[in-house]
Amino acid sequence: MQLTLISLYIKPQTKITIQQWIQFFNKLPKPCLITGDFNAHHRSWGCDFEDLYGKNLLEAMDQCNLVYLNDGTPTLVNYTGSSKSAIDLTLCNPEIHHLFSWCVLDDPHGSDHLPILINCEIYASEHSTRSHKIWRTEKADWNSYKENLERCIAETNYERFVENINMAAQASIPKIHYSTNKRKQRNFKPWWNDTCDQAVKTRKEAYNDICIYTQKKTFAQCTSELTKIMEKVHTWTQQNGLNISLNKSATCVFNRKRIQYPATIKLGPYNLVNKNTVKYLGLFLDRKLLWKDHIQHVIKKNRELNQHHKVHGELTQT
Repeated sequence: MQLTLISLYIKPQTKITIQQWIQFFNKLPKPCLITGDFNAHHRSWGCDFEDLYGKNLLEAMDQCNLVYLNDGTPTLVNYTGSSKSAIDLTLCNPEIHHLFSWCVLDDPHGSDHLPILINCEIYASEHSTRSHKIWRTEKADWNSYKENLERCIAETNYERFVENINMAAQASIPKIHYSTNKRKQRNFKPWWNDTCDQAVKTRKEAYNDICIYTQKKTFAQCTSELTKIMEKVHTWTQQNGLNISLNKSATCVFNRKRIQYPATIKLGPYNLVNKNTVKYLGLFLDRKLLWKDHIQHVIKKNRELNQHHKVHGELTQT
């Protein structure tokens, strides 16, 4: 099956009429899968309200016989707890709708939009082997590619536009043979290294660890402000089907005074535990910000690392 894949982005408040949408949809080869940030709100695909952009898009879809894969799940990360937004849409022709499964993933990967996973229910034969050519981008002449592309980028016809891109690539990028045999496929990524692993780890920690703090003149003002914020957090998590681990959540009052102020902050019906030291993004923060606990943690880790090197060195010598 030949499938046309379209990825697009529509700027917020871009006025696109029904007729303009129809003209765009009719130019696409069928069957097609269209996905992207449409910035169009409608209750049909999961928004809390409807606007003119969403109404125009839905009317054009009906006239062009297109359906959406969205299941009503919000696709925009909303930390304010206000209206739900599902502006990242996936459209297709009804005859191929049954071939796809659609779901929203939990990790935004640093974006304010949640990623969407689309699976296609088409399986090749287990023992099928085909050999074809793929672009060898590491040997590409990108200057030549740019020059060839600039001469033909203004083409408005879709099929001619795609043809021009392929011609520019064929003139500037060599190809190599590639087999689809599963036994011959390589799963490793040559560009992935330890820096990439650390970046992914740091991003996950930053997303999973959330710090909410406030600074006021009095302790009572801080408590009042945090209580209001946690009420919004609890409401937002309930609306989006998320849970916050109470075992990993705590409050800490930072000050240099001898008097300790036990804060009574609630997450829904539960009181958060008061601690003198909390861990955030790998740092141990004590209530007086003297860094004693963090220094002791680093010393302990260094001792364990030195012991590991000693053992490894002895084994290597043996």
